[in-house]
Amino acid sequence: MARVAALVADPTRSRMLAYLLSGEYASAGELAQAASVTPATASGHLGKLLDARFVVCETRGRHRYYRIADAEVAHALEALALVAERDTHDRAWAHPDRQRLRLARCCYGHWPGNSAWRCSTRCSAAGVCARTLRATS
Repeated sequence: MARVAALVADPTRSRMLAYLLSGEYASAGELAQAASVTPATASGHLGKLLDARFVVCETRGRHRYYRIADAEVAHALEALALVAERDTHDRAWAHPDRQRLRLARCCYGHWPGNSAWRCSTRCSAAGVCARTLRATS
């Protein structure tokens, strides 16, 4: 696990991997630009990612294109990103300016947020929505 963590911990490689999480192929030049490094530096990092089987390379003519190796690697990277951003995400949504937006965005079922859920509950209790819900089920 330490070997994998060391690969992902490098800022250049983590930016490259994040760029590739879109699922698209990218050239070494695109990845160098995304990671803000020179093409030579990107090439060294891509070699390490290839050796670790985090990415695969497809050659098309003179060009080489890279993508995330498989769904397992993508899921692992997404899980790490969630853990890494957990505190940042919570702090950002705790800001007073975002509280009203948070109420609208917190989904409950198919309604757009907590306020809509409360409205639906009150309508159902009053019998206003009951016929419509039965008709569409």
